[in-house]
Amino acid sequence: MSLLFILDYILLYSGFFNFIFWEGDWAAIQAHERFPLLFILICAHVVVFVCSLIWSIIEYILPRIPIYIMAYNSGYSKPWLVFVPYGKTYVSLILPFVEYSYLGWIKTYNRQTVFWIYFALDMLESIATLILGYIPLFGRLLSLAYKVGKKMIHYSEYKDLLKLYNYNESASWVAGIGIIFPFVYWIYLFLACRKEPEFGYDNYYNPYIPNEYDK
Repeated sequence: MSLLFILDYILLYSGFFNFIFWEGDWAAIQAHERFPLLFILICAHVVVFVCSLIWSIIEYILPRIPIYIMAYNSGYSKPWLVFVPYGKTYVSLILPFVEYSYLGWIKTYNRQTVFWIYFALDMLESIATLILGYIPLFGRLLSLAYKVGKKMIHYSEYKDLLKLYNYNESASWVAGIGIIFPFVYWIYLFLACRKEPEFGYDNYYNPYIPNEYDK
C-alpha cells in the first residue's frame, strides 16, 4: 500500500493527471513519458482491489462454515442464518444450553436477549461515532468503550460454544485469545464442528444433557 501511495504521489505532483485532463488524446497520453508509470499504477490498484475482495469474502465465509455445521448437526432448523449479517453471532449465542454470564456481572438463560443487547450496542456505536466522533478525545473513548463491551460479549459466546463441544479446559483461554486473534478461535471451531455436541446430534429442540444422576 505504501508503494501505491508513492506512485500516486509521483503522478499527482508531476502534472501528468492535468495533462490527461486537458489533452484528452489517447495517442498523446500513450506517448507521454509517465504513461508506463500510470499503467503500472492502474494494474497495482486492480490487483490490490481483487486481493482485498477475495480476502474479505474468505474472512466472511470461513468462520461461518464450522458454525453452520454445528447448527446443522445439532438439529437447529435455520443453520443458514450464519451467512446473513449478525447471524453468526446469533446462532453462536443460542446453541449452548447454559446460563450466559457477562464477566460474572449479568447472568441470564435467555441468550436471545444477549444477542439483542449486542445488536443494540453495535447500532449505538455507529450512531455515537457519527454524532460524537467530531469531539476528538470523547468520541474515541466512547468508541473504544463500545468495542470493549462487544468483545466481552464475544468472549462468553466463544467460551460457551467451545464448552458445548467439550473443550472445557481450553475454552477460556481460546476465547480470550480469540477476541484479539480470531484465527485461533477459527481453528478450534473447525476442530469442534467434527465432534458431537453435549446434547447429542439433532437434539437441539429436545436436548439431553447428562447430569450427576446418570453416572
